[in-house]
Amino acid sequence: MELLGKTTKAFVLTLIVMCLHWGKPTHAEPPKIIKGLLPYLVHNQVSNEQANNNKTKPGKAIPLFTELKNAGILRGQDDILEKSPTFLVYAIKDFVRYGSISMIEQYGRANAFNRTQLDKEILDFQKSLQEKTFEFEISSQLISVDADEVETRGLRVWVNLPFRITIRDGEVFKPTGLLVDKPRPFDANMAYTNYYYLTKDAKLKHAGIRLRREADELRKLNAVIYLKENERSNLCLNLNNNPATLKEFVRNAKDYSIKMKITGLSYSRPETWGFYKESIIRDFEYDCEEIRERPLVSSDQPNYFITMAGDEVNAKIPVAKLVSLSIVNNTNGKVAGAYGAE
Repeated sequence: MELLGKTTKAFVLTLIVMCLHWGKPTHAEPPKIIKGLLPYLVHNQVSNEQANNNKTKPGKAIPLFTELKNAGILRGQDDILEKSPTFLVYAIKDFVRYGSISMIEQYGRANAFNRTQLDKEILDFQKSLQEKTFEFEISSQLISVDADEVETRGLRVWVNLPFRITIRDGEVFKPTGLLVDKPRPFDANMAYTNYYYLTKDAKLKHAGIRLRREADELRKLNAVIYLKENERSNLCLNLNNNPATLKEFVRNAKDYSIKMKITGLSYSRPETWGFYKESIIRDFEYDCEEIRERPLVSSDQPNYFITMAGDEVNAKIPVAKLVSLSIVNNTNGKVAGAYGAE
């Protein structure tokens, strides 16, 4: 009975945590994807001994999946990422918010007085987290490929991340190999159901769209459409337009994977929160960071319509800074393209 009781409590706790996340902004959907599967972190088979060694070596990149597993955040469901990659989003958020499943359980049982002490412990954990460097690998067959403008702008690869990522903070690096420029974080939600339009009195109103034809009808009316900001980033990678190179990549995409290193992983509130003007997104090459830096063309129709983000706690999201990214050919171990510090 005791075992059954613990199992039941764990199940109820999982339901509570997922319900708390219900209704949060959904993944941004890349435009005209010809292969669109959600990427997830590949399970890094690292022993506990190796994980402990990583923790004791300053500057050494730590496998992110191992940290989630050691913190109990995966709740023993190591294979859930293959069945439900969305679970990873909740796992990352729980990790940067609380640090471990043990802390989540303590916080749920604590009274107001005890939560004050726990908040201090959580804050100490969050500060230490920002000093670490994490690494993870994105499964090759789960990369989204966009060939919409391949002849003019090359092939695009989309990486749907479980957190918000920043590129501009820090040194600018020269891309190599397949990559023709820096990765671009796309932080808007392109789902029709999240379309808003600008009214005559300069207010945003939800369009209430459910079908693509309704979106086309809205554009025919010359409506100024805005896209809701997303909690998480789609990372846009522009590959070179060499026909032979692209043919090789597309034909043998299963042989490639994307490896990333991040730092500064935090649970924090973005400096701004708002909506992106749909018509200018391609002009900025889907770079939402650049749009936020240059939000205004005119005060009547800003590129980035800044709104209130809600209360302080609910507005916080997992955020990280990119250290490096590489496209690796797994058949020979060679790096086909890279950006960042190594």
